Amino acid sequence: MKLLFWVAVMSVSLTAAEIKTHLHLHIMQGGLLCTKIIHTTLAKMGFKANVNRYRNQDGTVDMDLLLNGRKPYDPKLFAEMLREHQIVVEKGQLQNKQWMFTLDASNTVWNIPAISEDEGAQMERSLVPYWFQVNKAHAISIEAPYGIKWYPDVAVLDANMQVLASYREFKDEDRLVFELPQNSMYLKVSNASGMKILKEGMWVDHATDER
Repeated sequence: MKLLFWVAVMSVSLTAAEIKTHLHLHIMQGGLLCTKIIHTTLAKMGFKANVNRYRNQDGTVDMDLLLNGRKPYDPKLFAEMLREHQIVVEKGQLQNKQWMFTLDASNTVWNIPAISEDEGAQMERSLVPYWFQVNKAHAISIEAPYGIKWYPDVAVLDANMQVLASYREFKDEDRLVFELPQNSMYLKVSNASGMKILKEGMWVDHATDER
């Protein structure tokens, strides 16, 4: 009985520790790529973002988000991380308990590792899915961390963020090799059972006939 009481107390404490933040984004020349970068950036900051409203009119996006996380939202860090992808914060202010930003996404370039015939990537451990640029590759080889069970959750997308191919498996794999569809631009690599169980990073490379 006492054990159940402490479990209940801990659950209430964890729930109470969650911080909610309201975010409004006005994005000039935004689109699906910009939206994906914003969601990935917020995930790396430790937030789960729920979209309450999304409107795209002639390339101008207005989006209302509710962020859930364990730490306070840092607007300066958010702006710095977006700048890595050439997304510029033109204006930002806190108004009526909601952060409001105007972003210029006209020169957006997703700054993610590129996989080519001459270059692969050994990734650090991550709690969010890995993303790669693969327009200069023809086939991909993904190797799981040694001794770690990886349940592949992989997707290939074109330049417009449309899914060209996907593979999801609840049987663990040591290695996955596949050819890329025509017009492939981005590769998402995740774990079907969650990224937290991967205690080490993964190796993603261009596959050749010899491997």
